[in-house]
Amino acid sequence: MRILHITNVDEAGGTNTNCLQFIRASPAAHTLAVLDGPGQMQARWPRERVEVRYLNLLRGDRARLVRELGKTVDDIKPDAILLWCCIRIPLIRFALRHTAARLGIHLGNPRTGGVWADRLLQAQAVALPSTVETRLFSCSEHVRRSFATGYWQRFENRVIYNPIDLPEVLAVPTAAPASCLGMVARLDRIKDHATLIRAAARLRDQGVGFALELVGDGPARAELEQLVDRLDLRATVRFLGYLENVPERLARWSLFVYSTTEREGLGNSVVEALGAGLPCVVSDLPMMREIDGGTGLMSFFRAADPVDCAAKIGSALRDPQLRARVGAAGRAHARARHDPAGYCAQIMAYLAGDRQPAEASA
Repeated sequence: MRILHITNVDEAGGTNTNCLQFIRASPAAHTLAVLDGPGQMQARWPRERVEVRYLNLLRGDRARLVRELGKTVDDIKPDAILLWCCIRIPLIRFALRHTAARLGIHLGNPRTGGVWADRLLQAQAVALPSTVETRLFSCSEHVRRSFATGYWQRFENRVIYNPIDLPEVLAVPTAAPASCLGMVARLDRIKDHATLIRAAARLRDQGVGFALELVGDGPARAELEQLVDRLDLRATVRFLGYLENVPERLARWSLFVYSTTEREGLGNSVVEALGAGLPCVVSDLPMMREIDGGTGLMSFFRAADPVDCAAKIGSALRDPQLRARVGAAGRAHARARHDPAGYCAQIMAYLAGDRQPAEASA
């Protein structure tokens, strides 16, 4: 079997990580077409037997995108196509209009844009007709609900939870004597690092001894570093940038904190932390509740509230048995819903035409 993957940019983020995990779990032959140029993921794809084509089409004209994507499909003759981004969908479907392969579109963040954005999509779909069979797969129910109306309701849409790479063994904390907190996320306004940084200032002022490490990079880094400087937190908060070996970093931390917004789709790094047996303090938002699944493994603070965030972190740090309680239970919970092999199998069965009861996909 030949699978063509299409992604918009080559940056290290949740969506490209999902693609990578799918490829690792699949015995098929994989080709990746990146609509942009090389980025942070460039060195990682070849390790996974992936042929990568950088098309540099994001800033080109629409006719060129249609032409080049069409050529790519004609060349590869894929049995299935997976689109790992949610941009220019009518145009991309038009470019793929002659293929007999089914198209699966991953939805990683909630829908944005209002009525006018939807009307534009509807008009584009009329101007750029395509009969390529298309199915959506959302990373959470929170995301699926946001795509349930307008242009998007013409496609079947199923929740398939993102995969994570579980470590071989539970992380054993190595950070001592001071507590070390961490967050793994792209430094982007979809997240809410600012609330966590302000919570760190409150904890510092309360005399709590700790370090906060932020893994990830992105467009909000300069703004966040300025906030750290204004709050005089340089001795406490460390920006580590992009790191490949996240599980190794998790083993250094006493607590995982994830501060985000409703524009978040799921939060893969939260699942990774649970899978490593690391206690998590997270924003009280629908997708975070969905990760927890009513297990009580996670602690929630009011979103965008640094006072409550600081209080919940402080409470977690004062609980010496917290890690022991989360440990194996967190790992089992993560494995049950986020195993890469299961993720790959679900997507391929879905594209092959398996059906769910109406109430399960409604």
